[in-house]
Amino acid sequence: LERRLIVGGIWSMYANSHSQVNSSEGGYSLKDVLGESGANRDHSTAREMIRDISKLAEEVDSSIYCGVGVVRVLKQGGQYIIASHVEGRGASVTASRGVLLAINDRV
Repeated sequence: LERRLIVGGIWSMYANSHSQVNSSEGGYSLKDVLGESGANRDHSTAREMIRDISKLAEEVDSSIYCGVGVVRVLKQGGQYIIASHVEGRGASVTASRGVLLAINDRV
């Protein structure tokens, strides 16, 4: 679920031509997930990150839902219940086996 109508999170929203990853490459590379050989250089640029995120989004397109604002997440037994607001459609409730909260605490 992605609140905005475009994937990329902080990279597509705030990054500029001088933005770089603030950690070594092994901590964030998507190459292994994409099935690509090689690696990004340490402290990759925003352009490299957005390119990799776009490639990954193409691979999992049917599992990405944009324009969805998460309102609440509740753990219930072995699953999570996600209350959300879907842009143009209203309230929605979804069940999931897992939840990942992706935020940037430096902005």
